[in-house]
Amino acid sequence: MFKTFNEDSGKIRNAFADLLEVEPGSTILEIGCGTGEDSENIIQRLSNASKYYLADLSISMMNICKKKTFEKNPSVPTEFALVDGHYLPYPDESFDRTFHFGN
Repeated sequence: MFKTFNEDSGKIRNAFADLLEVEPGSTILEIGCGTGEDSENIIQRLSNASKYYLADLSISMMNICKKKTFEKNPSVPTEFALVDGHYLPYPDESFDRTFHFGN
């Protein structure tokens, strides 16, 4: 998609992560984490006081994401859920920010 519009995917994905305006200790939910292309950018903005929840429908894609996020920032507590984004297992208002980018 990015190539179609002559855009730099890394630059755009970083800009999206910046829009989250993450603060120390933030609790973030990413819906549809896939292989972690955006997760890598988000987790670098988090501290060990933060909590990062990632959800996806594909276990194989989520396993790739787990490896990428752990390598980028192993000190951030993360929790992965194999779920449909329409039916999340979290109470309302559990997160400071949510993120989804799908193509």
